[in-house]
Amino acid sequence: MNGTIIVALVLIGMVVLVNFILTLALVRRVNSLSQNTSLTSDTSELLQIDQVAPNFSAETLEGTVVTMADYARKVVAFLFISTTCPPCRELISEVKALQPQAVNAGVEVVLVSTDNIEQTRQFARELNVNLPILVAPRAENPFATHYKVNATPTYYLVDNYGKVKSAGIPHPNFEKWRNLIKTWEFGV
Repeated sequence: MNGTIIVALVLIGMVVLVNFILTLALVRRVNSLSQNTSLTSDTSELLQIDQVAPNFSAETLEGTVVTMADYARKVVAFLFISTTCPPCRELISEVKALQPQAVNAGVEVVLVSTDNIEQTRQFARELNVNLPILVAPRAENPFATHYKVNATPTYYLVDNYGKVKSAGIPHPNFEKWRNLIKTWEFGV
């Protein structure tokens, strides 16, 4: 009888442990989904359309310092990302696919990482990123702050006069982003 009770207690303990592990996994998954769906289309805090884009200084992965003046007379889409942001990681494959269309439409797509250079290099290697990348760590560089980027991913389209023409969240659920992509697809 004692042997049966011990086996039953061990089995119950194993079931409780498995249940606990599954519960933790479920909580983690729910938290991940809530982070991914917490995107909002509210862009009222972003720079205003037709506002002159603020100057900035950032570094390329090769160590070259770049400023807004380097994009004078060019149309550029700055995509602010974080290497630890799940929606940013998902966005990369879409942006890589859209890049040729953007180039044909005369738009240079530039990723702006708000993390340090090593994290950004690793991110670029992992996701095989072949887009230009600027590194502007939030703790050391005010680029994201001057552009009022409170969350990633966020994009700005700046025209060849240095003025903001579109801004928001680069996600297919948001009309501004869909409209921007259409201009790249149709060269409008």
